[in-house]
Amino acid sequence: MLDARRCISYLTIEHRGSILVAQLRPLLGNRIYGCDDCQLVCPWNRFARPCTEPDFEPRHGLDRATLLDLLLERIRVSGTHRGFGHPPDRIRAWLRNLAVALGNGPFPRPS
Repeated sequence: MLDARRCISYLTIEHRGSILVAQLRPLLGNRIYGCDDCQLVCPWNRFARPCTEPDFEPRHGLDRATLLDLLLERIRVSGTHRGFGHPPDRIRAWLRNLAVALGNGPFPRPS
């Protein structure tokens, strides 16, 4: 039996509020969106072939950005739909996910 309320993809994409169950936050790790995990374990993907479609390539340098870079960029363009073109509820979820991921990450030691 699968409990969709514990699904990383649901919590990071579809859930619209705070992730109130504190025990679930560490399970998210440093994931901003959980789609990749679902793709990795999906039994249907054993039939998949690598895609060469340019539209599926990483954009905006997101494959090289750190969590902090993403948060600072979102704050910089706050109040706009620039960058990702998502509606405000998706932007709020993006910020929430960044905050959870940053909270789960290792903290650099001061020099």
